[in-house]
Amino acid sequence: MTLQPATERDTALIVAIAQSSDDSLLPDSAIAHCINQQQLMLVVEGGQPIGFIAEKIILDEAELLQVVIGADYRKSGRATEALYSWHQYLAQREVKQVFLEVREGNEAALRLYEKLGYTKIGVRKNYYVIAGVKYNALLMQKTLC
Repeated sequence: MTLQPATERDTALIVAIAQSSDDSLLPDSAIAHCINQQQLMLVVEGGQPIGFIAEKIILDEAELLQVVIGADYRKSGRATEALYSWHQYLAQREVKQVFLEVREGNEAALRLYEKLGYTKIGVRKNYYVIAGVKYNALLMQKTLC
C-alpha cells in the first residue's frame, strides 16, 4: 500500500469513494478544495486507488480531516495500514503532533484511532448535525516523535 498526492483528474474517483461511505462528511466542493490545496492523498493498493486521506499540515502539526476506504475494501485492516503509512509520511516531514475529531458514537473509528495511539483530549458539543440530529465531536491527539 502506498500514498500519493491526489490530482484534479482523481476528483470523480474520490467523490465516488466518499459517497460509498456513510461516515464521509466531505462535500464534493471540499474534496476539490483539498485537492487544489494539496491536502488529499490517495490510498493505492496494487496500482488501484482504494481510498483517500484528507489532511491539513501546518508546521509540525497535522490534522486528519477524513480517512475513507472504498466499500469493497473495508473491515480488512486497510484503514489501519493507510494510517500507519500516513504517520510515516508525516514523520518524514517532521510532524510531531496529529489531531483529529471523530463523531461520538462512531465506535469503529474510535477503536481504530485508540489502537493507533490517539487519546481523547476534548469534546465539541453538538458539532455534527446529520439528518437533523446533533452529535458531539471527540477531539483526539497523537504524538509522533
